[in-house]
Amino acid sequence: MKTEVAEIVYGWGDMPETFVYENGAKDKFFRIVFRNFLIAADNKKIMVDAGCEGMPGWNTYDFIGPIKALEKFNLTPDAITDIIITHAHGDHIECVKYFKNSNIYIQRDEYENGKDNFTDDMNVILFDDEYAVCNGVNAVKIASHSVGSSVVEVITENDKIVLSGDEFYIWETIDNLKDKMNNPKFVPKDDCERKRVDFIKRYADWKIVLSHSKSEGLQ
Repeated sequence: MKTEVAEIVYGWGDMPETFVYENGAKDKFFRIVFRNFLIAADNKKIMVDAGCEGMPGWNTYDFIGPIKALEKFNLTPDAITDIIITHAHGDHIECVKYFKNSNIYIQRDEYENGKDNFTDDMNVILFDDEYAVCNGVNAVKIASHSVGSSVVEVITENDKIVLSGDEFYIWETIDNLKDKMNNPKFVPKDDCERKRVDFIKRYADWKIVLSHSKSEGLQ
């Protein structure tokens, strides 16, 4: 079976600049997309992140939620064999409650932040550094966004794609860090920035897909 990746767009919203920049303005916003990803591989239907039902306090637009968005693919939660949770923030994990029949993968440290979203009847699989969900689909701990935040590597016939969760919100932050890295005297200011530098180096020749910034041309 050919490995394919598609986006599941379920809404848009205005994210405060303070989420992106340490000294960002509270009254300035970035328009972001809310989406999960669907991977078809090895006779599996794998979702990356479960999404959320709403963003209280945010301005949102065309927000239908991930379950309704799945209908565009003629799918219900019961058809999803596996879900990889990149991190335990609400907009990525809240709707996991609808996927009772799926194998659910989450990094071990991150699980502690999100365990209240799981029930005893769910098949939750914890991993430490990396986990191969199937041939060509790997979950990898990066931990620059949260204690165990992860990305998903997908190798298709024509591409190497990394679904990067929220390690970066917008492309500008990647470009700014790359500019810093071009300076031979550059030293990361903290552990978070060091991990982001490692991410950029590791995926230098991959197609990077940001969860909330839509510009990579997925189907």
